[in-house]
Amino acid sequence: MPSIIARELIEIRHEWVCSQCNYQFYNPGCILDGLTLNEIIQHLKKMREQAFAKHVCSTTAPVLSRTAHL
Repeated sequence: MPSIIARELIEIRHEWVCSQCNYQFYNPGCILDGLTLNEIIQHLKKMREQAFAKHVCSTTAPVLSRTAHL
């Protein structure tokens, strides 16, 4: 019986990846004018976590895409 491993969003060398399939989550190139640095960081974190929650790991070999999923 295969074991079920919980996947996590992990940071490796300043890049956020899925711990199970190594899919990379990139920060979007959006403009966040008028926000403080802390607000920008919190906004990007929320967007990254939402994208990770929607992410479905591929059943094939990992492919590192440059497409933003945020």
